[in-house]
Amino acid sequence: FRCSNGQCVDGTKACDGFYDCQDRSDEQQCRCPDGQFECHNSTTSSGPQCLPITSRCDGAKQCLDGSDETECNCADLSRFRCKSGGKCLSMEFVCDGHKDCSDNSDEESCSEYKQYNCTASERPCFDYTCISNTSWCDGSDDCADGSDEANCCDGRRIYTRILGGRTSRDRTWPWMTSLTLPGMNHVCGATLVRPQWLISAAHCFHDNFGFYRREGLGIWTARLRTGSGGTMEYNVSEVYIHPRYNPEAVDFDIALVKLNGRVRSFNAEPLCLPTFDIDPGSYCVIAGWGVSGEHRGGARKLQEGSVRVIERSTCQRYYPYHVISDRMMCAGRGGTVDACSGDSGGPMMCWHPQRRQWQLSGVTSWGSSCKPHSAPGVYTDVRYFSKWAKRQMDELG
Repeated sequence: FRCSNGQCVDGTKACDGFYDCQDRSDEQQCRCPDGQFECHNSTTSSGPQCLPITSRCDGAKQCLDGSDETECNCADLSRFRCKSGGKCLSMEFVCDGHKDCSDNSDEESCSEYKQYNCTASERPCFDYTCISNTSWCDGSDDCADGSDEANCCDGRRIYTRILGGRTSRDRTWPWMTSLTLPGMNHVCGATLVRPQWLISAAHCFHDNFGFYRREGLGIWTARLRTGSGGTMEYNVSEVYIHPRYNPEAVDFDIALVKLNGRVRSFNAEPLCLPTFDIDPGSYCVIAGWGVSGEHRGGARKLQEGSVRVIERSTCQRYYPYHVISDRMMCAGRGGTVDACSGDSGGPMMCWHPQRRQWQLSGVTSWGSSCKPHSAPGVYTDVRYFSKWAKRQMDELG
């Protein structure tokens, strides 16, 4: 391919989404290849915005102009039509615990969990017996099956140190987990949310080409710290990537990771899934073993720092060619640090002063360049996925 400035590059590199000509002419006047959907009025510096054809009418707007979700005939596509707005959904997303239709019509008339005959002051055990609300998560087994203590989280603990890119003390964040592969040491972060379950980012389990790392399942290791400064190791037995994960858009970027054994509570405690919204302007905490500063090479000790949550609309201006969806939240600018490579999958933790509780508000996903004054980092909004995560963990044990 001859560039406009006379430079010659490999012909296969024209219109491949990367600039190879010094004048960038190899990415101009490009069209979408066969098998991809061309957004009507959305363009990037390389030409029209292109999406996989499977993104057409899938219920998640990815074109900047929303044209991938317009003029959809749900019946012809064998999909569910939302009562309001006419949005099409794949049938597998109906009654899945997510509100995908703005009017919640995809979750209406669904069979709910078994109704128990407990009073307002009681909660049901897994074996259908009832115990007092005050006995739930009190540190002792009151249900015969122990279910009252099975899924408790430690977000009630008070930690006052919110630092900017400084080393964390042992046990400050007892749910922090490092996911490793042989020969690669730390690969991604994760968060303990139940004694046998972690939450991480879906993209951690895909290779550079977007393919699922199936061969890694048997050799992934999860490492958690103990109060004495040591580490515990568990093998990963299963990884459940969200069925709507889109590697091109890095949307629905969340995964559940099951360990081969239960973490004992005196060694590490789970972090609570989110129960409250985080307002823009709030400061939260991120932590991880990734790049600390502009130099490469992961930090040997767990690092932590504060970040400031910003509006999605403000974040969108930093990423004009990437849709900031309802499944994402942004933070970083105005805070003291940002997340870098190696922190992927790790938590963004937010504190509620009235409830005196930490919660897992975000999962580090993408966006940061690991340089000062860079665009904000983008995090998976965990509250959007809380029902899905709880249901999956309940059903899968």
